[in-house]
Amino acid sequence: RTFPSTLYFSPSLGLICGQTCLLSSDYSDLIRPSKSLDMYTSKMSSLSPKIRRTLKGKSIHSIISTILPDYTTTTLLSNLIIPPLLRRSGNAKKLIDKLESTSSTSTVSLFVNENNVGARELYKGRGYENVGRAYGNTEVHVMDDGSVGERDVDEVFMIKELRKVKSGGI
Repeated sequence: RTFPSTLYFSPSLGLICGQTCLLSSDYSDLIRPSKSLDMYTSKMSSLSPKIRRTLKGKSIHSIISTILPDYTTTTLLSNLIIPPLLRRSGNAKKLIDKLESTSSTSTVSLFVNENNVGARELYKGRGYENVGRAYGNTEVHVMDDGSVGERDVDEVFMIKELRKVKSGGI
C-alpha cells in the first residue's frame, strides 16, 4: 500500500503537488512522506496476520488511527508552481482549491519560506494558520544566471483544517 499523492498540471494555471503523510495529533510534528511510509510499513509488518486481516479494506486514514494512534494523515502541499507570466491572476488560488477539494485528508499542511511574504499572505487568505517553524531546511533556487542551486531557508509551518474524513475513502 502506498500513501495517496496528487499532481495537477494545467498549462494555463501551473502545477500543484500534494502528498499524504503523517501529522502528530497535536500538529507539532509533520513526518515527511517517505518517512511516513516507512513508519506505516514498519508498524504493519509488526502486526500479527490476524490483526492485519481486520484492517483489510479499510481506508489508510482508518488504519493509521488504529495502528499509530498518536498520528493522523494530512496532505502536504509540497509544490506550487505558477509561471511568472501567469502570476497575480488567481491561478494559485484555483490550484489550491483543486488540491483541497480532491484531498482525502481532513487537513492540508505546508512549509513556506518565512521571507516569502506574498506566499504567506496567500495561504493565510486561504485559511491556513501558522502552527510552527522549521529551521535549516534547503530549497531549490534558480540563480540570476539561470543555474539551479540549493540554499538554506527557515520556513513557517502552516495547516488548514478541511473537513472530517469519511471512513470508507482512501
